[in-house]
Amino acid sequence: MKYFCEYDSNNIITKRIVLSDSDAPNEAAGIAKCKEIYGNDTNWVETFRQNDGSPAQRYNAASTGFKWDSNAQAFYFPTGPYPSWTLNTSTYKWEAPVAQPPYPEGSPCMDYIWDEPNLRWLRDPTLADGIENYDEYWDPNDSTWKAI
Repeated sequence: MKYFCEYDSNNIITKRIVLSDSDAPNEAAGIAKCKEIYGNDTNWVETFRQNDGSPAQRYNAASTGFKWDSNAQAFYFPTGPYPSWTLNTSTYKWEAPVAQPPYPEGSPCMDYIWDEPNLRWLRDPTLADGIENYDEYWDPNDSTWKAI
């Protein structure tokens, strides 16, 4: 199975379809098949259902709403989850201004959440819901958790 995405004039993915290997033995043949089905005035590109984030696989598997950057050969979500986050053009993933802290080895699962007003990571060792229950923040200066 091969996966193809239609993109609009703003390079935003509007549709994703699956073609058989016989209809799409390569990207050019798959694009031709998509145009045959949906019309010659449509724009198509191949994506990959699962990938390892490598440039050879166009960094991310595309979904509706993603952006296609033909120069970088990359699919990515066009806006970050928070205003302070930036797009890493080596991975085409959005990153916080402070790297997410590592999970301590051998510790129970911890719930991390980004605190945009204070530009920091919060954690709740009890996994309680709601930002008011997060009782520690990550200090990247000394790589420790501190009480709020």
